[in-house]
Amino acid sequence: VFEVMDQGDWDALKRPMHPDHEFRFPLARSVLDRDGHLALLAGFRKGFTDMQHLVADQLAEGDKVVTRGKVRVRHTGEWTAGKTIEFGFINIVRLKDGTNREEWDELDGLTLMRALGALPEA
Repeated sequence: VFEVMDQGDWDALKRPMHPDHEFRFPLARSVLDRDGHLALLAGFRKGFTDMQHLVADQLAEGDKVVTRGKVRVRHTGEWTAGKTIEFGFINIVRLKDGTNREEWDELDGLTLMRALGALPEA
C-alpha cells in the first residue's frame, strides 16, 4: 500500500479501503471518510513530491497492522522549495473483510515544521 501511495495512484489506493473507511490524522479537524482521506493525500502531494515511505517495522496481530518508519519527500512549496525532508510516522490499520476499515496516522510534525522553516531548529 505504501508503494501505491508513493506513486500517487489514488484509484489503486481506494480499492483496498472499506466503503465505510475512517481515517484519523492529527492535522485533520475530524474523522475522514474514504474520499476525504484520498483528498488529503492528493493535497499533500501537491506540496510534497517524490514521496518515499521507508518502512522500519511492520507488525500484524488479529485485525490490526502497525507500521513504523520514515517518509522522505521533496518540498515544492514556497518556503523551502526543492528541499528533501524526512520525518517519522506510525500507521495503524484495522482490517475488516480484508479491507482497510479504520486507519490512524501519527507523524513527527515537529521535525516536519522545523524542516519547512515554520519553527526554529532546536
